[in-house]
Amino acid sequence: MEEPRAGAGHGRALRAAGEGARRGADAASAAAAATPAPLPAPFQVEYQGALLVPGYGDYTFELLDDGGEATLYLDEVEAITVRNGSKQIQRTLPGGFQGLRLVYRADAQPGKLRLSWATPANPTLTAIDPASLYTLPGASNGLVGYYYASPDWSGTPSLIQRDLFILPNNSLREPFSIRWVGKVAAPTAGTYVFGARSDDGSLVAVDGQLVVDNSGSHGSEYREGVIDLSEGFHDIEVKYNELGGSRDMQLWWQPPGGGKTIIPSAYLYPAEDELPAGLVLPPPPTLETPLVAVEPETGAIIETAPPAEPAPEQPAAAAPAVASPLGDFPAVEPAVLWTFGTCGTTEDQLQKPIGVTVDREGNVYIADMVGNRIVKIGPDGQFLAAWGEKGEGPGRFTEVFDLEVTPQGEIAALDAVNQVISLWSPEGEFLRQFGAELTTYRPRGLGIAANGDFIVADTGGARILQADANGQLIQQFGGPEDELGPGQPTDATLSPGGLLFVAEPIAGAFWKVDPSSGRRERFPGPLANTIESPHLAIAPDGRILLTDPEGGRVLALTPDVRPLAQFGTRGAAPGQFGRPVGVAFGPDDVMLVTDPDLCRVTALSTTALSGTP
Repeated sequence: MEEPRAGAGHGRALRAAGEGARRGADAASAAAAATPAPLPAPFQVEYQGALLVPGYGDYTFELLDDGGEATLYLDEVEAITVRNGSKQIQRTLPGGFQGLRLVYRADAQPGKLRLSWATPANPTLTAIDPASLYTLPGASNGLVGYYYASPDWSGTPSLIQRDLFILPNNSLREPFSIRWVGKVAAPTAGTYVFGARSDDGSLVAVDGQLVVDNSGSHGSEYREGVIDLSEGFHDIEVKYNELGGSRDMQLWWQPPGGGKTIIPSAYLYPAEDELPAGLVLPPPPTLETPLVAVEPETGAIIETAPPAEPAPEQPAAAAPAVASPLGDFPAVEPAVLWTFGTCGTTEDQLQKPIGVTVDREGNVYIADMVGNRIVKIGPDGQFLAAWGEKGEGPGRFTEVFDLEVTPQGEIAALDAVNQVISLWSPEGEFLRQFGAELTTYRPRGLGIAANGDFIVADTGGARILQADANGQLIQQFGGPEDELGPGQPTDATLSPGGLLFVAEPIAGAFWKVDPSSGRRERFPGPLANTIESPHLAIAPDGRILLTDPEGGRVLALTPDVRPLAQFGTRGAAPGQFGRPVGVAFGPDDVMLVTDPDLCRVTALSTTALSGTP
């Protein structure tokens, strides 16, 4: 995975407990500097989140406590406990996210609490910058990745980092290779299927036994093997090498009684030796830990390609990005108007709905990625029509991903694998297609301007494109060497005022760009893969919706990018989500959200989002 840059998220207290307990204390300020007492003394407060470690090396941590007792946990292992004084430890850490928990037990007269560190780049002890603290669930999970500038895992690693997702990484030039090591949790005893889809080669070994051999120089191929495992934690080693061309790497499994799915990071642990004492096995996957129970098919989670040809017209030179916090989102519960779809292959069922759009009459169009079709339903959620078939020729889909309605009322469909935009009548008549000349690679997001220009999130190309209604490139933003782009943009859209908003899930970033001045502002955004990825919608009044698939929620922001509300929880009931992905505003105060895990689309009222924060 691409390592998110500092400032993409900020730590917040998840829990504050004790006499007179309350929620909402600011972990960043409490952990990094002296803070006023958040509660009447005596009290206990606990801060949880993740620390972004900038790179592999030796780190010194110092915990200073005055007026109580404080304990620092790294990956749930007690690192420092100090009472009315200070104490230091040293740790050798890989780059990436480190689980962090800080517990403070105040006496009758609480005082200072400060967490400092010295890094390889800055050997002087300094209070940890709040921009290095994140509210990232599962930061203690994943595997340790060793990245080699060779095709055969030889030589000294160029990069060592903790990866939450097992994915190809465009930080190295091909040929390169990656070796991931750690533990995999077997929640029950039985026969496990492990699989790998890769382009080029991959190998998976569990407890030292080779289970999957997908090695060699080849295009994207899936292979699997089986192994009997006892309940508990087991060693796992995954190898991947990229020899040239396209990049693809997915790690799959099928636990006993479960569906075949990409292994959730909750079942992977970056421990090369002993696990933390008292670590509890995660439960078998359920709706609370949703899986995509589909066979592995075409499509990489992270898509990278050689940089495309430069645009004929470049935008004004970008100003340095400004990193900004977002703040807290109050929870609301919008009324559910209707839901459409269950998992299946009949005309009123869906297989993997991703993109969604709405026309002026309130008709809803759904991009069913696995079904290779567009599904049309009425404003009341009733099935009306469906069209499309699998293939590479005009009017066919290989991976229909996102949709928009043009000012002329045509339905524009973005195909991420065919890498074209096709135009359809509202009745399903194929009109024309274009986009091959844009030289995109696995584009995942489509937006449209009031004048009919298309905005394309070229995910694998690490950039945003603006093209006219005939597909002629006007300008591009970002790129593989730019700060906007390497985080794998999966959606982009324009506000009524002409501002560009971009979601970058591998970097955990959300951007606001002024195309006229080049000014950029970066906000913390959802972390996710690039298929079940964050998407955007903007209402005519400028309100913004941003899906957070891994968080099981949708974020609503004001036109000036302030938190307005959040809605959704994990579950299968109406108003709950497995992983919300596509989102759209419709007429009559309706918003639509797709859920590929639950194979459905939900229509909700926007009334709950009409207030001000």
